[in-house]
Amino acid sequence: MSRFGRKRAFGGPATFDLNMMPFIDIFSLLCTFLLFSAAFISIGIHIVEVPFLSNAAPKETSHHTRRIINLTVSLSKSSIAVTTTWSKVPLHHRQFTFARSDTGISRFEEKLKQIKAESPNTDAVSLYIDDDLNYAQIIPILDSLKLGRHGIASVGEQDSKSEEKTLFPKIVFSSVVL
Repeated sequence: MSRFGRKRAFGGPATFDLNMMPFIDIFSLLCTFLLFSAAFISIGIHIVEVPFLSNAAPKETSHHTRRIINLTVSLSKSSIAVTTTWSKVPLHHRQFTFARSDTGISRFEEKLKQIKAESPNTDAVSLYIDDDLNYAQIIPILDSLKLGRHGIASVGEQDSKSEEKTLFPKIVFSSVVL
């Protein structure tokens, strides 16, 4: 007898056994990872208007003719910088800087209300945050952007018309890229 198992006959076929257990283990693990990763995939729906060949004049849409303010707020430990630029010419690029004190935040809120009065159709703000700010330093600014006042309203003060009271309901977060 050889040390590797049975000796086969001269020229006869060798018998091999295929162990399926490792394959079953691998496929069960792959299925588990597939199911877990499928939960983190988000599906977005984009509505695309396909142009058709026609002799008719293109219809004007209201969102292309509107002139709104692009609002950017930059937060640092010492200051709040507000930059406004109109979406169509003339652009009128303006920048305002406020201190991180209570009076600075009050002036910041008044400026936000003034900007909203100038362009009531503006509903989005790009918020750039320095990496060294913590959560407690960002929340008062978010309250000012959304509610127009420093501090969160209590549950009893909020009603069904709270969406009408928000200054800028859409806030896009980003960190400052140098």
